[in-house]
Amino acid sequence: MIQQRYWDHLTLPELARQVGMSKYRLSRRFREVMGVTLRGYLLRVRLEKAKALLSVMQASITEIALTVGFSDLPRFDKLFKRYTGVTPSSFRDGAHRKR
Repeated sequence: MIQQRYWDHLTLPELARQVGMSKYRLSRRFREVMGVTLRGYLLRVRLEKAKALLSVMQASITEIALTVGFSDLPRFDKLFKRYTGVTPSSFRDGAHRKR
């Protein structure tokens, strides 16, 4: 479900309701199985999709951030750099290949 709707505003209560579990049980079970929190997993999926789009699309970084589910560009920049080690613009320019 996350892979299919990663750009959407997904919440733990909404996902729990859709899979028929309490939000507490889903949260615990997700972490047990995946080894990461639901929020952490969603963030990783969005950032991986952003990396793929930055590599192939000529759209603006803002458009890509919005496409993958970020509504706040400064937050996207900060999280992208923390995740990849480079800014989105540096990633697009090929700095990620030097690492």
